[in-house]
Amino acid sequence: MYKFPSKQISVTDLEMPCGMKLDPDNRWVKKAQTIPWEEIEQRYAALYKNRKGNVAKPLQLALGALIIQTERTISDTEVPLQIQEAPCLQYFCGMPGCEDKLPFDSSLMAYFRKRLTPENLGDMIDELHNPKEGVKPRTYRKKARKNYLKTAKKRHKTAKEIRNSVKQQLQYVRRDLDIVDRLLESGKELSDWHRQRLLTIKTLYEQQLLMFIAHTHKVEH
Repeated sequence: MYKFPSKQISVTDLEMPCGMKLDPDNRWVKKAQTIPWEEIEQRYAALYKNRKGNVAKPLQLALGALIIQTERTISDTEVPLQIQEAPCLQYFCGMPGCEDKLPFDSSLMAYFRKRLTPENLGDMIDELHNPKEGVKPRTYRKKARKNYLKTAKKRHKTAKEIRNSVKQQLQYVRRDLDIVDRLLESGKELSDWHRQRLLTIKTLYEQQLLMFIAHTHKVEH
């Protein structure tokens, strides 16, 4: 069962320990304000057709936890711990105030991933490919996921291991982007939703590639 929570609170409304304030320029605060939580939540709520049973965790908490894990390349166990320790991450996940307790059990991360499967490049290729035209181009999506988790689940990762993992994922994305471009050039068309997603993915890929080449963790926009 799913119940819609309150909307994203403002920075000044977040319940903080006495004398503390959340910096409005914090990158996680800014990121929270750029994500269309309500729009995504409408899609998420539709997954819960059963009106009975336990109430699911809010979309912003579930998706926020997955975004934090992806950006920080951390294990399932580490995600709730880092959210517990950082007010900015609690705000990003839509929590109404700072709490000195785990926001959820780490075992729920697998459930979040199951419910929030990303509509990625592999899905676009599935949409564009016509089985009558032959074998579908290989996307390596399972191998990419396996390689990502191999690094993400390690508690202690060297800078070299992280860099090699990023390089590997960039190569997977570049391969899939080339496949999508070839299918589009052949006259195929994507849905409006996937067209917007493709533009976003291309921008993210270019930014990640630029940071990888320049050995930096920052990029404009």
